Formats: sequence, structure tokens, C-alpha cells
Amino acid sequence: MHKKIISTSDTCGGALRFDGTRISIKIVATYLSFGMTPEEIIEDYPTLTLEDIEYCKKYLVLLN
Repeated sequence: MHKKIISTSDTCGGALRFDGTRISIKIVATYLSFGMTPEEIIEDYPTLTLEDIEYCKKYLVLLN
């Protein structure tokens, strides 16, 4: 199950992030834009899952 994307003013300066982590959507989006694969991102952030990364991609499309 993917983690919810949330924003709280007292964590990560209010940036959108995965619930229960300090991993921002922006950092995942940046890694993806540099051509990193979801598997490579998970190597750096093992608390994320492939489903989380795919959900993040869909969420980013909705924001644009």
C-alpha cells in the first residue's frame, strides 16, 4: 500500500512529503527528472516502495 502524500507546517517546511517520512515529493520528482529509475530511488530511500513512486508520478501529473 502506498503512503499518503501530506503536508504539515512543522515538518520539511510544509513541503509535500510521504506520510511517516521526511521524503519530499520534490526530491522524488527531481530524481525522476534526472533519469533515475524507481529502483534507484528506492536504493537511496528504502522506506519507499515501487507503488509509492508510481503514485508520486500520478500525483505530479495532477499538479501540472
